[in-house]
Amino acid sequence: MSRPPLKKHLLVPLLFAVVFWLALYVIRGLTPALPDNPTDQQKMSQAAGWIAETVASVALWMSLALVTVRVLNALVFFVFRKRKGYEAPSLMRDIFSLVLYMTAFAVILKFH
Repeated sequence: MSRPPLKKHLLVPLLFAVVFWLALYVIRGLTPALPDNPTDQQKMSQAAGWIAETVASVALWMSLALVTVRVLNALVFFVFRKRKGYEAPSLMRDIFSLVLYMTAFAVILKFH
């Protein structure tokens, strides 16, 4: 079974990364700084802004992780194909991708 070109695999996650980056930029611009003696509503507004910023940041990093894993997958198995002279088994490609996805997502969620 033929695999689709790498450009098709990268376009959607890159577009999502741009959208999440813009959302993060807007959220950071809209979240007000707390005054010296904040009210409860100002504290809640600050907390909501912080949560929205965290969600947008995690989504941005996950989109970039998708792009990175797909590029690494293409690069590693391109080298495999050139050295061995045949295409890698689909199961090997899938396990390689799964391990990278799980590692990337665990690292991203650990640091957020």
